[in-house]
Amino acid sequence: RANLFAFPPAFAGRIFGPRTVGRVSGLMWTLMSPVQFILSPALHMTLTTFEGDFRPLQLMQLVAIVPVVILTYLLTRWSTEKSVGPPTPKIPRKGYVELPLVDP
Repeated sequence: RANLFAFPPAFAGRIFGPRTVGRVSGLMWTLMSPVQFILSPALHMTLTTFEGDFRPLQLMQLVAIVPVVILTYLLTRWSTEKSVGPPTPKIPRKGYVELPLVDP
């Protein structure tokens, strides 16, 4: 649940920069708020009408997120502000051991 509220602003900050993270995050939350109102009735319909088959609900969620993805893409192309630069290089600290990443 914490990730649900942390990732969209972090994404907006990374793509659009720290000056506009509030506006872009607010726009994303506003666009997705009507979808949240439909989820409870959709879950009830899934359990009753579709006899517990969640595939129609997943399809509805996928269709609902498409406009947000398109809008985010358009805002990225339209934005004239620079996005956040690359992360600062890691400075070795005494007693700190960095483990190599392992591909799964």
